[in-house]
Amino acid sequence: MNAKFRLSVAACLFCAIASILDAQVLTSTVIGKVTDESGLPMPGATIAITSPQMIKAQEIRVTNTQGEYRATALPPGTYTITFEMSGFGTIVREGIVLASGATIAVDAVMRVASVEQTVTVVGRSPMVDVASTKVGTTLNSEQLANIPTARTYNALLATAPGVTLSTTTAGASPTYSVLGSAVVSNTYLMDGLDISDPYSNTPNLFLPQDMFQEVQVNTAGFSAEFGNVEGGVFNFVTKSGSNEWTGDTSYYVQDKSLQSNNIDASLRDQGVKVGTATTKLGDFSASIGGPLMKDRLWIYATGRYYDAKNTVAGFTAQTQDVWHAPAFVKGTSQLTSGNRLEVGYQHRNGSYFPENASLYTNDDPRTWRRWNQNENTLNANYTSVLSDRTVVTARVGFARHNRGGEFPNSDDKTGQQDMATGVRCCGWITLQGMQWRRGTRANASLSHFAANLLGGSHQLKTGFEADFNQGGRDSIWPEDMFMQTYNGAPYRVVLYNTPRIGASDNVTIYSGYAQDEWSIKRVTINPGLRFDHSEAWLPAQSSPGGKWFGPDSYSEMRGIVNIMTVSPRIGFVVDIIGNHKSIFKASYGRYDGSMRTQNIPNPNSSGAQTWTWKDLNGDNYFEAGEQGTLISDTTGGAAYAKVDPNLKTPRTDAYTIEFEYQMREDLALSVTATYKKGKNFGSTVYQNIPYSAYNPVTTTDPLTGQPITFYVLQPAYRGLKAIQYLTNPTDMGAEQSRYKGVEFLVRKRMSAKWQLQASLNLSKSEDNFTQGILDSLQLLASPRAAGGNRSNPNSMVNAFGRSQYDRPFLLKLMGSYLMPHGVMVSGSLLSMSGLPYARIVRFLKADFPQMVVESYVDVWAEPNGTERYHAMTALDLRAEKQFEFGGRRLGVMADVFNVMNGNTVASYTSTNVSQKGYESPNDIQPPRALRLGIRFSF
Repeated sequence: MNAKFRLSVAACLFCAIASILDAQVLTSTVIGKVTDESGLPMPGATIAITSPQMIKAQEIRVTNTQGEYRATALPPGTYTITFEMSGFGTIVREGIVLASGATIAVDAVMRVASVEQTVTVVGRSPMVDVASTKVGTTLNSEQLANIPTARTYNALLATAPGVTLSTTTAGASPTYSVLGSAVVSNTYLMDGLDISDPYSNTPNLFLPQDMFQEVQVNTAGFSAEFGNVEGGVFNFVTKSGSNEWTGDTSYYVQDKSLQSNNIDASLRDQGVKVGTATTKLGDFSASIGGPLMKDRLWIYATGRYYDAKNTVAGFTAQTQDVWHAPAFVKGTSQLTSGNRLEVGYQHRNGSYFPENASLYTNDDPRTWRRWNQNENTLNANYTSVLSDRTVVTARVGFARHNRGGEFPNSDDKTGQQDMATGVRCCGWITLQGMQWRRGTRANASLSHFAANLLGGSHQLKTGFEADFNQGGRDSIWPEDMFMQTYNGAPYRVVLYNTPRIGASDNVTIYSGYAQDEWSIKRVTINPGLRFDHSEAWLPAQSSPGGKWFGPDSYSEMRGIVNIMTVSPRIGFVVDIIGNHKSIFKASYGRYDGSMRTQNIPNPNSSGAQTWTWKDLNGDNYFEAGEQGTLISDTTGGAAYAKVDPNLKTPRTDAYTIEFEYQMREDLALSVTATYKKGKNFGSTVYQNIPYSAYNPVTTTDPLTGQPITFYVLQPAYRGLKAIQYLTNPTDMGAEQSRYKGVEFLVRKRMSAKWQLQASLNLSKSEDNFTQGILDSLQLLASPRAAGGNRSNPNSMVNAFGRSQYDRPFLLKLMGSYLMPHGVMVSGSLLSMSGLPYARIVRFLKADFPQMVVESYVDVWAEPNGTERYHAMTALDLRAEKQFEFGGRRLGVMADVFNVMNGNTVASYTSTNVSQKGYESPNDIQPPRALRLGIRFSF
């Protein structure tokens, strides 16, 4: 009874909040003014708004006493707006394109008509947002259909201005840095609801491209409705049905016989036998949508089967097999004239094998891992238009994702790694077990327009969001151990406290915000304020004992992290000459980073003791009793989960200035300058092994002869059980970042048979948290993108440098041209600086008597960015011919990727001068390849 009562109260509270709050804007707004030929306002004019994307037949508005009108909650799409008034000629504006979250102005000048007449205006769609300070672009349906890409959301995001891709590897799942921010600093939305992985805050889904109506990429200048984001906001707006049944099916094929070979003599001299390429591809998809009840109930469904074989540089044993089977279904219902409900469900199964294909696993199939993924997401969106001034929305989503790896060739045997060369052999080389993500997200909203208040009009917003996220995992390992050799000789053994069952990390976030668009004549002021409260907590947990350690159990732990952040935002938009075409924008925002479940120290996590290995019987296989000296202990326990009570979330202060100008009805350009400074980046240290436990050793860089200092652990700290401590470290300098850049963007809508988007980003991005150093203690200092760990001072040697994904030059072009005979030619050009890197040097115990505990120490010999991979340019082209018959269309297309057959090396297997694979090409630009496709639609 009490549980039911609490549930009822929670439901009532949510509904009450929904009536007074606002959330991420998914729909669009049209505003405008109707005047006569003398410029006087015309009250009482009727405006009819129609679109195939609207489930309602039309929206009707009437101008007020100032001749103004506004229409809100319009789904993205292409619209027709009709202006009518008795005694005046009718004006029809066709081809008005609305992007999600945009506010555009469509005015009309009506002329007296002696007889009934209608003037139709085509192709004069506004291209600038006259109210918002957000910086970004929208990939519309024409671009999604025509531009040659790999047909994944990864490839789509890579075309957006200011977005830096982490890899070019075929079949890989890249991550993205946006205007210098870390890859974990982005937010991924589907229909306005967060679908980011709660563990890593990276993309969590393999979304089929055919399900997108448009893709929004916002990179800066966010309003207060967007929180927990320091990088970019990617919003995938899904398709709906329509009042007519439509559908399409397509099939794409790619084969080794349809591609070139870009491995030249220079690469062969570096030992490269195969490069990065897709040698076989089958990609089938089908979609259908239409009315179950016209103007009342629509349905849309799409499915895809993707099966590819890829080669990986350094891995010659076989191809990497990748397959995905995603599906999506969405229902849209106009419940009443002002109430709309949308429900979407997404599912995907997928697999990679071997997922860990590399130079280090090439020689032994027992080390090859198959990675399996299963994903399910359910979203519901409710919109209620109370009037042309007030809109209520509520959204709720549920995500259930499972993933895990297996070593099918290992016979469940443990593996080995040679610490000198990096080569793996013999069996399992990483912990395995099921991983799961559980997310329940809800937001509620109200948007209200108030005219004639404080000297202007106000678009008032206020909102509430609730996120309940869980990341969990089982950790198992055969014989609960992993062996290490050094140049083939027994070296050390890692004894794990596995199996660990049901390790679960939970983060609960409650957020609220208030935002205003205060318009006074030609100036719009956008003040906003956001509040976020984050709590990290652990449920009761237990794990059985294994071969080396006994069972453990832990009680529920609440409030491990409890943080409240306040984020102010302010922006200005100036319509310079009052024609809605020349816009100046400026903004400042404070953006607090998200709390991820992987950040939470959990006593039920897997840990290990590292011992020297005395191979007494000489069989090169560890057995009980062959432990030598205890080197390190990270097995955790109740004292393991410690967090600084004064912990702060990462914070970025960002400033933007933008000038946007619509030169013609179909052409706009913008210039944007951005400056960002970040601080409070949290990292994990070992509380009982502080930096003062290390002694500095100054020597010379063996390659340059320059002085360099590294750090060795004092013998008194050898073998201590490490206490992991999450904090904002300041030893050897607090973590920080800074970015400054300018972006030039030109957009040309499809008209006169062609369209174009061109962007150029010139930038400099620096930080001191991208360096990851491994010493022979296995106390790992990882990049922030991998969890944030500054466990020893070697991680901070030469730490400040260029950011991990810093690309000072980034040029992107994409466009289409309709040639004679109905042949559509499209292309995409990418030209960018190579990523930065720095040499790692290794110092051996044999050369330094001060090194009592470690056998070796690796440090960065120079700041990141001292070295840089080569710049890369890639041109992709498509030609498509469509044949129409009986209302049906058949398209035949050919895509050519990497037309110039470039072979730029994007990364090396290792930058450690002492390791196998040093400066050996690892990620090579895929060769020129032809992909053939056929598409049928009705």
